[in-house]
Amino acid sequence: PIGNDIEGFVSLVGKQRYLEAYTLLLETNPFPGTTGRVCHHPCEQDCNRVKFDEEVSIQSLERFIADYAMGRGYAPVKPKVIRKGVVAVIGGGPAGLACAFYLGRLGYRVTLFEGAGQAGGMLRYGIPEYRLPPKVLDWEIRNIRSRNVIIKTNQALGKNLKFGDLKNFDAVFISIGLQKSRRMMIPDESASGVLSALDFLRAVNEGREVRLGKRIAVIGGGNS
Repeated sequence: PIGNDIEGFVSLVGKQRYLEAYTLLLETNPFPGTTGRVCHHPCEQDCNRVKFDEEVSIQSLERFIADYAMGRGYAPVKPKVIRKGVVAVIGGGPAGLACAFYLGRLGYRVTLFEGAGQAGGMLRYGIPEYRLPPKVLDWEIRNIRSRNVIIKTNQALGKNLKFGDLKNFDAVFISIGLQKSRRMMIPDESASGVLSALDFLRAVNEGREVRLGKRIAVIGGGNS
């Protein structure tokens, strides 16, 4: 869906040119280590290999080369600032981080403002650690910082960050997310002891204590 050169990076993996494969993936995806773990990999469903035996394990290969790059101390080349424009990105989730990554690579200076204590958005606060270890996300965010991107945390739009504070920027990209659970619209779902999946996951990922009873009912059988 985002235009990854799948044939290209799989071919490089087959030749054991792993860092080149990782660099090729970065052309279209700033988060190979993340999507290599949490993506639902629709690309594999459309893999032509299915007609012969089974699909190529594209997601697993993506995870492998990202972990290889991280283990080998991959150091991105810092791009030169060649553009006069200065851009503000509001929101440090996947959209904001990706925007900052590519603008930085194009030679812009970017300042990203994140309302929480750490960047990552739902990648950090909505996914359990066993599926996406924080060290992987932190490493990919560090690579984004190296693209002339300054990240300022605890800067919430409408609270301690006002639009007037952004007057010196030439452009503003707003990506504040939609971090609210969808309600079922049934009686008593706001009763004491009823938690939404996103609120529960955020509390756990922030290290806050969640008081639960001895008998627990889970409504819904999805990823959350």
